[in-house]
Amino acid sequence: MTKIYNATIFGFSQQLKAIFKEVTGLSENLTSNLKEAGTECLIYLPKEDTIDKPVVDLANEIRKNLKPKNNNAYYAPGKNGRVLLTMVDIYKIAKLINDQIFVVYPSLNSIYTYFLEISKIMIQLNIPLSWFTPNGLKITQKYNKSKTTKLAIRLFGISKKLVMKEKLDTVDKLKQAQAIIPNIIHSFDATHLLNVIDSAEKKGFGPIITVHDCFGTLPNKMGSLQYDVKKEFVLLYTQQNFLEDFHNRTIQSIKDNNFEIIKKNGIAKYVVLHTELMDNTKYLKIPELPKLGKLDLENIINSTYSYYFHLCVVHFPSASTRAAPVPPKQKQKQKQKQKQKQKQKQKQKQKQKQSQCLLLYA
Repeated sequence: MTKIYNATIFGFSQQLKAIFKEVTGLSENLTSNLKEAGTECLIYLPKEDTIDKPVVDLANEIRKNLKPKNNNAYYAPGKNGRVLLTMVDIYKIAKLINDQIFVVYPSLNSIYTYFLEISKIMIQLNIPLSWFTPNGLKITQKYNKSKTTKLAIRLFGISKKLVMKEKLDTVDKLKQAQAIIPNIIHSFDATHLLNVIDSAEKKGFGPIITVHDCFGTLPNKMGSLQYDVKKEFVLLYTQQNFLEDFHNRTIQSIKDNNFEIIKKNGIAKYVVLHTELMDNTKYLKIPELPKLGKLDLENIINSTYSYYFHLCVVHFPSASTRAAPVPPKQKQKQKQKQKQKQKQKQKQKQKQKQSQCLLLYA
């Protein structure tokens, strides 16, 4: 889900950096820093000519890989010991991870690219993105830029700062492009939650609670809830082709805003965009509808574990087992007793220290 939520290569590098052990100030005194960090084994660097060299001999090589403004390096586990990495190395590793996700999941790459390209076209046409959830709820996405103004107010010798945000008419292109995929996923998560609750109510199933994408019930009813959660998930993504509906609605939205669409073999291929100069015309290519992968969602029903949902075991105490509320007076008495006990412990500690001092003096 990290990539779906538009995690960047920089974001991956920050996650890796948080996992690895940091070594600071390497440019000042590299050898002592390495010894203090407990590195008596050999350190392996990205360069081939530095492999299997002692720590002292690696000092100059490491300094070459460090930027003047960033003298920090990080230890990562390796096959033959720890590996010393600079931020440049960590960024390269993050890029490999980012690229590998789309290699392993090519269908994800096509869907990811499709939504980004569609959002860019709609931004150029100044048309908000909209879609319908399977329950029929219409969602419109339009992020505008905002202007922040800071004010300082002083009254009766007391000053207070206020921050006022004013929405502008211009579209925030970055937010509009980055938010489309997470917002669609959240809308489907909400639809799934509603379907589970609706199904439970029709069957008279209960009690059931929800927290975001978690579901809770009594331990003896967990099996039934787990089955319903998986069943509703499969139905949600198999009964309707959301990508096709989203694509057709986007094309219709472009037509409704009086933009010309060029078709080839009955398929919308380009949007004609006339700029301020009538002689200058742009042809925006409409991305093709992505092809789905071969994942059989019905197998989720028989799965023991699943990443698509979380189940929480919640205990609802009965009236007889619930603790009675403590009256305010009893609470005060309990606090006073705790304070007295703490004072007695402190006095005992002081007496013990005094007796030890007397023994030492004697």
